Amino acid sequence: MYNKRGNTTVDLMIGLLAATMLIPIIYTSFRLLTTHQYFNDEAQDEIALNQLRRTTFLMESKEVINGILIGQYSQENVEFITKNNHLYMTPGTLIFFTNLDEGYFIKENGLIYYEYLRKGTVRKRVITNE
Repeated sequence: MYNKRGNTTVDLMIGLLAATMLIPIIYTSFRLLTTHQYFNDEAQDEIALNQLRRTTFLMESKEVINGILIGQYSQENVEFITKNNHLYMTPGTLIFFTNLDEGYFIKENGLIYYEYLRKGTVRKRVITNE
């Protein structure tokens, strides 16, 4: 592999060839990593809405008072309150939505909606019926 004057040209050429063949693989790997570093609020909202709908479906005697949903869940009185930029189910601290600017429940035409504001966008979603 070595001659009297140092590395042979063939060894250097093979090393350069191997390095240049790895460049596209490394570049693609870094591109894939950077695309997965953001958080999708809409996907998280759909997951939270499904959990909220399942929970409210099992609730009894649902009422909306001053933007708060009140009812019975597992033979216990519960409230859904938006405070500190989160939607909580109390008693306890079961969090459904995060990073909200504000949110409240609305009762219209026999349906209960949750309307919330996040990053300047207002969204209104059907949660359950009465």
